[in-house]
Amino acid sequence: MSTQLSPPRVTVAILAWNAWEYTARCLASLRLTLRDGDQVVVVDNGSSDLTGALLTRYPWLQVLTNAANQGFAKGCNQAAAVASGDVVIFLNNDTILSPGWIEELLEPFHDPEVGAVGPRSNDVSGYQKIDDPNYAASSLASIDRFATSWRAAHRGQVSECPRLVGFCLAVRTDVFRALEGFDEGYGLGGCEDDDLCMKLRTGGYRLVVAHGSFVHHESHATFRANGVDWYEQQLKNQQRFLQRWGSATVAPLGLLSVCLIVKDEEALLGACLESVAGVADEIVVYDTGSSDRTVEIARSMGARVIEGYWDDSFSRARNAALALACGTWVLSLDADERLLGNFEALRAQISDVRSEIEAYLVAIENLHGAGNARSVHTAIRLFRRTKCTWRHRLH
Repeated sequence: MSTQLSPPRVTVAILAWNAWEYTARCLASLRLTLRDGDQVVVVDNGSSDLTGALLTRYPWLQVLTNAANQGFAKGCNQAAAVASGDVVIFLNNDTILSPGWIEELLEPFHDPEVGAVGPRSNDVSGYQKIDDPNYAASSLASIDRFATSWRAAHRGQVSECPRLVGFCLAVRTDVFRALEGFDEGYGLGGCEDDDLCMKLRTGGYRLVVAHGSFVHHESHATFRANGVDWYEQQLKNQQRFLQRWGSATVAPLGLLSVCLIVKDEEALLGACLESVAGVADEIVVYDTGSSDRTVEIARSMGARVIEGYWDDSFSRARNAALALACGTWVLSLDADERLLGNFEALRAQISDVRSEIEAYLVAIENLHGAGNARSVHTAIRLFRRTKCTWRHRLH
């Protein structure tokens, strides 16, 4: 984990692709909110209008220029590569900033487990949206009045969430680089922010909303100005996200992930997954090459399924499933097993934030068939996700 930043230095990274009127308005509002030492990097991502020429009139910017549009992810990665700040804030050019937005975004980073922070907004999907904010979007003064009032009412308030949106996303710079930034395979844009959120969470970092930070946003303005169908882009990129993470949507927050590796288990898998339905917050299934209905059954029962491969290594396959889990704790099962016990007591035990226990031995009762006695052995099957991993090809 990164060490505490006090006080963090900031790099604001903005992509511009034509639509100069939005960029100009964003920069004008941003300039009034910057602190001494803050860096602003603007990537002119293949603009054909006056954007490139007009950016030269802003001596306080560091400008990077691409001859052709390299996509949202690559442009952001280019900006992050030259970032000098401890925190890089990826900011859309169709935003308007108000005093205090940076300070509120930075406050949660005093917790070293926080990897990324996002603001509230008028126009954003999911947890960050403010329903029907009371201001005139055409008036900068009205936006500022609302933002000032909102900050006064929500200053310092934070809450954890499973997903933050990339229109305004603050990330620890060293963590962003360690995770190799945004996945540039998402092209022009769409889902690369969800992908980064999953990388942060599976890397052990928390995502939080800073409720006192408000950023006005006009969603998809640049796409519209350049004649790009953002919805079509989103649908296409959801398929890439699905292949990577086993679901078309970001996994919810959860205490317990149940992880399995499977192959041709259609006869047994349903009963196994039913047995954990009352205790699991998510189920991650890594399929090693089934030719039956195993994958279909797993998905029908709400599991996130990764269609992987088998290379004679149990540890590699189990670690592949583990790498995609998001829960605080992981329970590892096989498809021919059923979970029995007091689920309420189990969840209470692993919910204890004072506990320093990192793993539990679980009793495994083996049924050997008619005429054979049962046997019981124990193994570490329940453990904190970020504290354990698998080794060796077999056992």
